[in-house]
Amino acid sequence: MLDGVEVIYNKDYQKGMFSSVKAGVNAIEGNFFIIPGDCPFVSEATFKSLLKDGDFSIRVPAYLGVTGHPIYFSSKMKDVILNRNLDSNLREIRDEIGYETIEVNDANILNDIDTLNDYTKMLNALERN
Repeated sequence: MLDGVEVIYNKDYQKGMFSSVKAGVNAIEGNFFIIPGDCPFVSEATFKSLLKDGDFSIRVPAYLGVTGHPIYFSSKMKDVILNRNLDSNLREIRDEIGYETIEVNDANILNDIDTLNDYTKMLNALERN
């Protein structure tokens, strides 16, 4: 276990991904990031860029103009997320509320690992860098 990291078990996981988002958001206080577990290689610099003060309650990183993960939410977004139906999603909330795009030099905001082939490609890319 990592210091400062708390794993939240979603007893309602069978109700879909947004139920897991809500379980995690319910357990936090303050501003927060949401990132899928299959996006493990986002740089620390990307997180720091998203923490800089801005005019929006939601900040999204972009690499060469394409948005990715993680998504930064100010604490006032907690109730917005928790009050949504389970058939909602973060993209819907992001687009409805509006967001600030932060350009970053991190292609990994666009990469996720869904297959063994994805995993192998990511390892090879990391070894080259």
